[in-house]
Amino acid sequence: SVSELINKNINKTDHEKIRIVNDYFNKYPYVEDIENYGKIDYWSNRNELIKNGGDCEDFAIAKYSTLIDLGIDKSKISLRIVIIRKIYHMVVVYRDNNINYFLDNIDKTIRTKRNNIRLLYTIG
Repeated sequence: SVSELINKNINKTDHEKIRIVNDYFNKYPYVEDIENYGKIDYWSNRNELIKNGGDCEDFAIAKYSTLIDLGIDKSKISLRIVIIRKIYHMVVVYRDNNINYFLDNIDKTIRTKRNNIRLLYTIG
């Protein structure tokens, strides 16, 4: 469960936390909102993602809220709405020492360079 994940990893470094959280949520299935909720767009919480799977913003919101619960400074993380392969997408970015670390459900490896995405908006 998420509470176990938080309790077990609360004292790890930020870099360990972002890897653990990214890996934890990326194991859930990608499911479009229309299939899950009968709506074009629905932003679920992390419990709904765990139960039903979700789309990109569901993964990003789950990761973002879990990182906050793990004690990561809010000023170091943000939600980013981007375009990738001509579609809208959302990722979490952890910023440390002027380096961006991208937590993504498409490219599941945390990367510091993403030349294939174009930033539209930053939230947080």
